[in-house]
Amino acid sequence: MAGQRRVAAVSPAKAHRTAFIAGGLSVLAVALLVFVLPFDDDNIVVYIVLGVVHALAIAPISWLNPEFKVRGIVLSIGAATFGIWSLGMFLLLGFLAPFVIGLTWAVFAGLVSFRPLLGFGLTGIGVFCPFLFLVPNGPPVPGGASSQQVSVFLVIATWHLVATLLTYGECARRKHIDSSHCTTCGYSLKGLPTTTCPECGEPITPPASPPSAPPSAP
Repeated sequence: MAGQRRVAAVSPAKAHRTAFIAGGLSVLAVALLVFVLPFDDDNIVVYIVLGVVHALAIAPISWLNPEFKVRGIVLSIGAATFGIWSLGMFLLLGFLAPFVIGLTWAVFAGLVSFRPLLGFGLTGIGVFCPFLFLVPNGPPVPGGASSQQVSVFLVIATWHLVATLLTYGECARRKHIDSSHCTTCGYSLKGLPTTTCPECGEPITPPASPPSAPPSAP
């Protein structure tokens, strides 16, 4: 409609759809890295690739939620540099490294995003995922992959998928949309004599009227 300004907002459905697409592509990238390419857990290139995969997965949040643009960029840069600091932790901490790396990222993401629930969620998945390494080694599984590769894939892919979904769930949706815009698509509703949004068709809920003052006694 002419003269109406559409603000940058995102519906929960679009945020969820983008999150699952980004998470699914992350899992495919991890599968390619573990099962197809030569995976070496002492190779810094592996960690750089894993960091870039997560950075690309969460980068669309800056577009979905303009309120999160700067913090989203910082979060993506932090993920992209994962390989620089995580390999050092692996070399220094050994079997404790997966826990420490997961907790470090949880604290970083929670502080950068100002979303405490994201920090707590990432802490939980950071503590849980390393236990998947306990999958015992055995004979090669169908397709020629070893059970060790499977356990590595389970750890990395589970973390990437859940971390991506958590990050979108907490950061992709705008927290504040005033009543003059559609809460679903962000379309400006000022001066529109209609009960539905002309952009997305969502019913418009009028703001609640303040309670009227009781009549004063004569």
